[in-house]
Amino acid sequence: MDKLRPAGSQDGSKSRRPLPRPVSSRASCGTVKGMSPELDLEGLPPPAKKALSPGAPPPLKLMAAKGVIPGAKPADIVTVLTGLAAEDAKVAEAARATLRICRHPC
Repeated sequence: MDKLRPAGSQDGSKSRRPLPRPVSSRASCGTVKGMSPELDLEGLPPPAKKALSPGAPPPLKLMAAKGVIPGAKPADIVTVLTGLAAEDAKVAEAARATLRICRHPC
């Protein structure tokens, strides 16, 4: 049974309606075998490019995987998160978790 939350009605009584269901992690972060997405890095601000560079320090990559990228627009952050979702386990897990909670990133 779905969880319910109160919702006010015009007559002052409270009705209950179901909460929205969370998006499945498989549906939102799945990959297709053999598919390698290419990311356009040209328009990204320097901190975003640095987070995606192969030599970036792990703490910087982890911070970016949590969506903390100074000077980056939401669409840039989604691009970085997408790239980091293919990194090592800890960074990829954090990037995928951040992507799951972004309802309307752009």
